[in-house]
Amino acid sequence: MLLSACSTTPISFQNALERNQINSLELNKKMMDLSAEISRITDLSGITDRKHIPRISYFNEEDAVYYGLKKSNEQKSYYYNFNHRTIIITHPFDDYFLSDEEKIALLAHEMTHYLQHREKVLLKLECVAALEKDAYKVQFHFLKKAGYSITE
Repeated sequence: MLLSACSTTPISFQNALERNQINSLELNKKMMDLSAEISRITDLSGITDRKHIPRISYFNEEDAVYYGLKKSNEQKSYYYNFNHRTIIITHPFDDYFLSDEEKIALLAHEMTHYLQHREKVLLKLECVAALEKDAYKVQFHFLKKAGYSITE
């Protein structure tokens, strides 16, 4: 678990999000590019200003379980946290478990949820699960683009 400086007290989730934020020019550019492509695939508006890129935070397995981001036996490695407007990654981004194309497809899926959140799409739908339709459409688009065979 993440501890505050000189203390054995765990830091708050909000502080953990900020401490674990991934912030690089390369990633920000990739998120802008993903946003533009998502807007071409869906009815969602893309991001036109870097200051509107969602926060992306990484948590190792232990911290992800501690903060209730996942159960210890879950495989979920990327997801969008609506309450904090943050894409959470709980699998090492530089690990070889996922190919670069799969990581991009997962980021695009979660970026779709961020764009849906910005546009308040949930208010227009009957249930939360309906948000997944566009998100998987986007994810499959990026996987097909990378040469993966996808059956929808």
